[in-house]
Amino acid sequence: MAQRFSVPHDSSLLNCLFELFPQQSRTGVKAYLKDGRVLVNGQNRTAFDWPLKAGDTIEIISKGASIGRDMKEDAESLLGREGISVVYEDAHLIVIDKNAGVPVSATKNASGRRMKSVQSLMTDYMHTEKRANIKAGTGSYKDSSRIFLIHRIDRDASGLMLLAKDEYTKELIQSKWDELILDITFTALLEGCPEQKSGRIESWLTENPKSLKMMSSPEDDGGMRAVTRYRVTAERSRFCVAEFRLETGRRHQIRVHAAEVLGHPVAGDRKYGSAVSFGGRLALHAGSLAFRNPYGGEVLRFTSPLPAAFGLMK
Repeated sequence: MAQRFSVPHDSSLLNCLFELFPQQSRTGVKAYLKDGRVLVNGQNRTAFDWPLKAGDTIEIISKGASIGRDMKEDAESLLGREGISVVYEDAHLIVIDKNAGVPVSATKNASGRRMKSVQSLMTDYMHTEKRANIKAGTGSYKDSSRIFLIHRIDRDASGLMLLAKDEYTKELIQSKWDELILDITFTALLEGCPEQKSGRIESWLTENPKSLKMMSSPEDDGGMRAVTRYRVTAERSRFCVAEFRLETGRRHQIRVHAAEVLGHPVAGDRKYGSAVSFGGRLALHAGSLAFRNPYGGEVLRFTSPLPAAFGLMK
């Protein structure tokens, strides 16, 4: 079982533990952290100076809970081998960083075999986490093992994604998107460089049912309104590096705006007219994500470094 406490005031983690256990030796209190037995808001923390806020929850798990921690570490290691890393996790939300080539939802490869996806892999991860929490005495069999996609990135793109552990959280964030999602920025390599180095693109997107390509119209033709801001950050001999900030999240939004509106497709995007290969992937990376936690109100910001391949294209 776990002992649970509410943090009375802002403090570092170690100082708060000293206050919570005044009868124990300082060495014994430090051992809670060294042994990995301290959870802050459901997440294992070992740093003495981890910052706490009033109202945060601290749990001290039993010594026998190391089995549960090992299970979770093994699950994270498996995710890493499949091209996904967990960047952040709390009771309601998970931020992941995925490699190119990992589809978001269930799909089949060219031979007709079902591919592992973000959704299936993270569902497995959640199931393991559920069992690990039960082992640690911090969960129950009633806890959900489902995962919910708040937004998507293309299979052949890479970078940060925000997921929800329950349907209510997913719907809450999606219904308050403009209020809670503060930044989703992609970096792309474009073939050539647009004459106007920055700007705002607004168009209406519809899908061609035969080619499954999105088409852009400058006027409202009944399609989905899509708004993208872009900025060229570097120019190379055959390519340029551009940042794209999404104000809406439509299917293939950056790809179609780059190709059809700017006239410079994302490198490797054969579907939208790219003439070059980019190692079997898109030169598109979700490198920045910021959102306001719908429960605590704090702003959380995450970044993901550009894949090394972006530096090879001159």
